[in-house]
This record gives sequence, C-alpha cells and structure tokens, in this order.
Amino acid sequence: AVHLHLATIGGQAVCLTVIEDLREHQQRQQTLEDSQQLLRTIVEAFPHPFYTKDLTGKYTLANELIHRSSRTPLGEMVGKRVGDLVHLAEASRVAIAADDAKVFSTGEPLIITRATDYIDGHSAFHKTTKFPIKNPAGQVTGLIAFTEDVTDAVQWEQRLERSHKLLRDTLDAMPFPITIKDADLRLLMVNRAYANVAGKSVEEMIGHRSSEIIWPDLANALDSMDHQVLTTKQPVVAPSKSFLNRDGHRIQLRLGKYP
Repeated sequence: AVHLHLATIGGQAVCLTVIEDLREHQQRQQTLEDSQQLLRTIVEAFPHPFYTKDLTGKYTLANELIHRSSRTPLGEMVGKRVGDLVHLAEASRVAIAADDAKVFSTGEPLIITRATDYIDGHSAFHKTTKFPIKNPAGQVTGLIAFTEDVTDAVQWEQRLERSHKLLRDTLDAMPFPITIKDADLRLLMVNRAYANVAGKSVEEMIGHRSSEIIWPDLANALDSMDHQVLTTKQPVVAPSKSFLNRDGHRIQLRLGKYP
C-alpha cells in the first residue's frame, strides 16, 4: 500500500511517500477467514443442534439445526437470548437460562436430560451437553452446547418401566413362590411369596444364587432342577416334597422349572 502525505519542511511544500507491505496482513486476514469457514463447516456438519453463547446469554453462533428446532429463520438466532424464543414454554426458558448460569458460575461442563415444553402444548425430551469457553487466563467467556432429541429413547424406557412394573405386580399377586434366573443361575426377579419363604427382602435376594440365600435342603433341589432345565431346555416339574427350613420346620412344596 502507498500512502501520500503533504508536509512543509523549511518553508517548502513536500510530498512524503510511505510504502507499506500489506502481504503479511493479507495473509493473516486470509488465515482468519479460512479458520472461520472451517469452523462454520464443522458446525453445520454436526448432526445435532449446536450453538455458542456469551456471558450475557446471547447466541454468538448457531447452526441450521438449532434454527429449525427453535423455529427461528436461518441466521436470526445470533444476538438473541433464550428468553426471546417464544416457541418455548416459560418454564423451559427459565430452566435453560438456569443451566447456562450454572456453567458460567462453576466453569464445569453440564449434561442434562429433561423434557422441553412448547407453547403449542407438546413436549420433547432433549439431552443437552454444555461446555464452558475459557480464555488463556482460565476465565469463562461463554459456552458451547449441543442438544440431542432423545424422545424416542426416553419413551421406550418409560414403556419398559411400565411393563416391568406390570410384571412385578403380577408376580407379587401370585400366592406361590416364583423366581426368574439368568444362565448363571443368579436371581433376576423374585416375588414376595418367595421372599417370605426365604425369610429375606426381595431387594437383598437379587443377584444371588439359591444356595446363598435359602436353606440347603431346598437349595440343592432347586440347583439340580435348574441345571436339568439348562441342559435339556425342557420344563421340569417335581412332585410335592417336604423340605426342612432354617427354623427346623418342614414345609411341603411342589417345584416347577421352565426355560
């Protein structure tokens, strides 16, 4: 670059010419632009909504997916805060702002899975991961976050929990002892009737073998039948038999095992 300056020296007008080599500056500018373009490419290639915020809570970077999920025209999220996202219910906006504040104050990452409520009445479950942005001095200057829609996974888990509860309630309603074991013969589930026979709580029996929780006379019979079922892959039903419990009393039981 050439800069011309008019000046007066010794009463005479002179023209000063300053020549500046801008190649280094242009190279730095090009490097910066290339870096920004690379960042934009990475952000847009990210498979989930992705954004950054400054300490005031304003979005400073947002990919297309976060614009879609926020129902905001492309390019209009930067400069906005979560409170400006009118498609979200008030409680969800408050919760998101509180999460941001926690990252800013602690300087620690935060992973949250919760329901996001919308003003149109529907809800979705999101897993959001937030990381603090720090300067060379270690001070928090903002945050990076990405959000994954886990609605299907959460709903499947809820259905599984309901199904498990139904099975548990059904087993507990049975008047006779019932157990479910894995291939290693460890208890996966027992009903209350079985726990009463063993004289233990349901919780302290899970994960144990029969020999570890019930009297030897019955445990030996159960183990023998278990191995027979695992070997033949066929049901085994034994005739009614009396067993000596830990209290020295005999009880009459009819045992059945099914693969």
